Amino acid sequence: MQESQASHVNAEFDAVYKALQARKAYSTLHDDLFQRMLESKTHTKDWTQLLPQIAAATKIESKLKHLINDVSNTIIKPDPIKYDSIEPINQARTVWTEFLVQNLIKVSNKLLERLSHPESKKDPQQHLPPNLFIYDHRNLYAACASTCLLRSKRLFTNAADLKLSDRVSFDPVPMDQLKQTFAEILFDDTNLIGDEEDEESLVIEREKEAEALLHKGGISEMENFARKGLPSGLRVRYYRKYLGIENQLKANKLHKQFITIQENMKGHKYIIDEIVDLDILDVLNDENYFIFDESLKKCIWTFLRDRHVQEKLAILPILPFSALDDINKIIPYCGVIPSAHFPRYALPFLYTSERAEEIYFMFREFYCKYFCFLQSLSSHPNSILRLCHLFEEVFYKQHPKLALFFANNGIEPLPIAINWMIYCFIGFLSVEQLFCLFDRIIGYDSLEILAVLAVGIFVKRAEKIVKYKSRDRIEEVFTNIKNINVIECIRLALP
Repeated sequence: MQESQASHVNAEFDAVYKALQARKAYSTLHDDLFQRMLESKTHTKDWTQLLPQIAAATKIESKLKHLINDVSNTIIKPDPIKYDSIEPINQARTVWTEFLVQNLIKVSNKLLERLSHPESKKDPQQHLPPNLFIYDHRNLYAACASTCLLRSKRLFTNAADLKLSDRVSFDPVPMDQLKQTFAEILFDDTNLIGDEEDEESLVIEREKEAEALLHKGGISEMENFARKGLPSGLRVRYYRKYLGIENQLKANKLHKQFITIQENMKGHKYIIDEIVDLDILDVLNDENYFIFDESLKKCIWTFLRDRHVQEKLAILPILPFSALDDINKIIPYCGVIPSAHFPRYALPFLYTSERAEEIYFMFREFYCKYFCFLQSLSSHPNSILRLCHLFEEVFYKQHPKLALFFANNGIEPLPIAINWMIYCFIGFLSVEQLFCLFDRIIGYDSLEILAVLAVGIFVKRAEKIVKYKSRDRIEEVFTNIKNINVIECIRLALP
């Protein structure tokens, strides 16, 4: 076993080293370092001692680390996270998986009952029970509150209380450190904020820099640049390159994969297809997306039937089952049990192309890298569990007066905010502001910005909030937040 693992590691090392040698940037760094060693006029026998000093002083060491990181990210794909390092969270993942599977079976049985109705064939959408879904944000909130020691204790009625004996307590978040993390947003005026206030000269300058990165930029450089926003005209190309699908799309390498999935779809139906279709109709009520009905359906149906998704997921939202387990017959091939409003995740990507396969692969990569964490219980910083903790840390530490108002009225802010965070604000923000947010998610390679943004929205609407003392009236304050500016709210959250 150990020999096999060692062989695997050696193979990965050789693959990275060969890819590194093939990079022009590597040759440039190698030649630059060699030239500087010659210029030092040090005897060659002393080069070993001098090498680290010159590499560090000239920042060649730092550039080489970035280059190795870029190459490694391209060559090595880590396995999806299945289990957590914290045992109570492992228990929570097990119970959460059981809860979802039981609900999936219940929903499937209700749909089978409907099929026996004589009128069901005439109108497929008639006789469906109202509000039929496997789980929603209330269930996930309850699961988080059952798993982690949160300030918010209130659970929704009939939600997923996991009834765990031990709950996890995460360490406090240092606010100074958090502000330093988002320094480019908080303290730099050269941000593209995604509206008409962007100066033309700044946009032109950012376009030139983005073009350069599209030609020769590495992952780390692309992330650093995206922290201050991307020019809208180059955003799609930038996302494709960052997500690793630009060259594959150009070379038509993904076309065959897409066609194969489409062919398999023709003879394959899931029992839950009907509620997924109803969800698609529901999310298309948004004026920004109603024209994309066929594109959205093709995208979501393809995702549910795509076996490659399980390999690409950064984390498995549910624990895997044995290949012989009967439950696999009703769990989608992708390994993801869709929540209520699941089609929302694909909505912004409908604006990225007119070609179905380009839309699909952009959505798939973004979901597998980021969105999957929003439906997973985990100690990973991107997980919804950690985002709930971070939201409360920022809300209560940075805005004690607003927090006191909520406490005095017995209202919890987190159950409101979690609905935004779970869907990455899709369906709540304007399309323009969503992409402004996605730029920063790529820039920091992190979803932590979602928790900060959620706090900022509360601060932005604080004057209206304090006029009311009931949860229902306060929720009405957030009925429409499409005019919210992402950068402004992040700055409000971390003053």
